[in-house]
Amino acid sequence: MKQLSSFKIIYSKTWLVAVSLLLALPMAGQNFQSGQLWYRVTDATNKHVSVIAPQDTNPANSYAQTLSGAITIPQTVTNNNSQQWTVTEIDEKAFNGVSTITAVTLPPSVMVIGNLAFYRTTNLASINFPAALSYIGVSAFEESGLTKADIPGVTFIATTAFQRCKNLAQLSIPQVNCLGVNSFAFCMSLTSVTVPASARLQEEVSPNVQNAPSEESGVNAFFGCSELKEVTIEDGVQNIAGGMFSECRSIAKMELPASVNYIRKGAFSCCRSLESINMPRVTTIELSAFSLCGFKGDLVIPSTVKTIGDYAFSYNDGLTGFTWKGEAGCKLGAGNFDGCINLEFIDLHTLDNPSIENPELNRKGFDILFGDCQPTPWCTCLKAKRLHLLRART
Repeated sequence: MKQLSSFKIIYSKTWLVAVSLLLALPMAGQNFQSGQLWYRVTDATNKHVSVIAPQDTNPANSYAQTLSGAITIPQTVTNNNSQQWTVTEIDEKAFNGVSTITAVTLPPSVMVIGNLAFYRTTNLASINFPAALSYIGVSAFEESGLTKADIPGVTFIATTAFQRCKNLAQLSIPQVNCLGVNSFAFCMSLTSVTVPASARLQEEVSPNVQNAPSEESGVNAFFGCSELKEVTIEDGVQNIAGGMFSECRSIAKMELPASVNYIRKGAFSCCRSLESINMPRVTTIELSAFSLCGFKGDLVIPSTVKTIGDYAFSYNDGLTGFTWKGEAGCKLGAGNFDGCINLEFIDLHTLDNPSIENPELNRKGFDILFGDCQPTPWCTCLKAKRLHLLRART
């Protein structure tokens, strides 16, 4: 009996020690502080943590009070149990609104920057983006003070990630796999950009991050970048996404590679300085793609184009002539020449059996008489009283 009692005591002590050790191990979701920063365990097995906002409710201990100037995020941190953890994420809202930091150095281990992580960090001028970085979240740097973004990795850039970064003048994105909606919209200091084929424009792209939504890459990506002048589209890009360069009022000319087949709706709308575009293999120009641009003189559409959507060239008031060297079965949408007040001729004579939705262009005869009627909200009359139309063959 005495031996059995001793065994029970030893077993009980061993069990208590094991339980104590288990309780001492951090579990996923647990928080701890190391130095000035707070961390959350995201993967207890691989010992990964994310940088999080302070968990101390005392305002005096907020990052806005405890951090200033340049800060460095360590690659590894030690918790209260002297265990080492690797920093792999910057959590959502971690530095939201912290206007006291001016520069951030991230370790090469960081793979995710969460939603709103650096939102409105208005004095943050610089941050490095590690090659392993795979995801930059929604509004992660929106309205920050960044002057440069060099993103070298295969990175998913989510909606509005850099929107309204008014000081952002330099951008490098050689391998990004998604440009989320409005990702760089209203970056007023941006003057040039190179769009890589890896960006998968107009495709639905899913990030490799749990619970993060997929995005249609490129849509409105550079909307309203008013100082953007030089745009390079890499060979391999097949789509110019919808609204991608809309309201980019400083672009004067565009050279598209032969790989581009589709110019999506509103892609270059309101590019008021755009006077010329070379599109050697484009087959489809969608709704309002070049509406309110700056085309001047005579515009020639190449024979590769099969479809021109509604209002695609409307309100180009410097346009004097329009020639489409299309092939059989081409389609010309409605309202294409609305607001083209200086248009003198439309040459469609090489087209065979086209589908033309402009009622005026389907009338018999070769001339359209506009007389002296006055413009109304529903009808913009041409400055010239006579528009010469070289009709398509039927």
